[in-house]
Amino acid sequence: PIAVDAAARLGVEHRWHATSLPEIAGFLHEEQAFMVRRTTSALRLDLAARLQGGGPPPGDVTIRFCVHRACDGDVTMWAPLPANGSVELHVDRLLSPPDATTLVDVRWSAKEEGFVWSDPAGVRLVLLATRAMRPRIARPRPVMPWKIGDDWAAGIRRDNAMTQEHLVEIHPPGHGARVVFAFGTWGGRGHLREARADAAPSLREGLVDLFESMHPSPEWTPEELRRRCSFPPTPNARPHVCEYTTPFRVPANTTIVAFALEAAKLESLPAEGVAVRE
Repeated sequence: PIAVDAAARLGVEHRWHATSLPEIAGFLHEEQAFMVRRTTSALRLDLAARLQGGGPPPGDVTIRFCVHRACDGDVTMWAPLPANGSVELHVDRLLSPPDATTLVDVRWSAKEEGFVWSDPAGVRLVLLATRAMRPRIARPRPVMPWKIGDDWAAGIRRDNAMTQEHLVEIHPPGHGARVVFAFGTWGGRGHLREARADAAPSLREGLVDLFESMHPSPEWTPEELRRRCSFPPTPNARPHVCEYTTPFRVPANTTIVAFALEAAKLESLPAEGVAVRE
């Protein structure tokens, strides 16, 4: 006689490992996926078979899983669950090249001897990586020309030679991009955007700004602008930036850092420029 496997009576229970649970952020309804915090390097998902309904305890059980990226098309490759019962996900290996935000589908299924495979179940994850394009800071140029000797006698020529105000113009990477800037050095200050902790309709609303911003007043002097729009002295403090709307003036020896921001993307890499004292 031909043996026919019975209908599946197993399911698979999944649980994020204690070290991975804090890395899971808000749920996106449009993508039906959880966001993963951008600083995450690896995740661990624990899987265990469970009996659905009554019946005798299961015998030999096999659990399989697959990790599928949306960019891979219809290709699905199943693998047996490791002996430790955990699926290890390494973010840098899963990102779509070149480091683009990636939708990942983790699926699993279970089988016991004499029964068919259970219906696949799983979880979807959004790995954040796509950045806005970097803005361009035009080379700061002196507002008023000056020459050697202008600083020898008191007056407007001396004032101009001593301050050497420069005009700064920042070009956004494209139409609709928002540009913010600050004065100082950026190194070691972290990020400007992160996945939000609560649910959101889609990725466009799924990112939260980690900085405070303000619009400069046209009445501010270059010195006041530099004071108000400078990074905090401590690198771990919440970044404070200014919104770029029009070219502005700064004194010489000022370092300018600018970022572009676009919907559904992380902030751009920083663009830097220096108003050099001649």
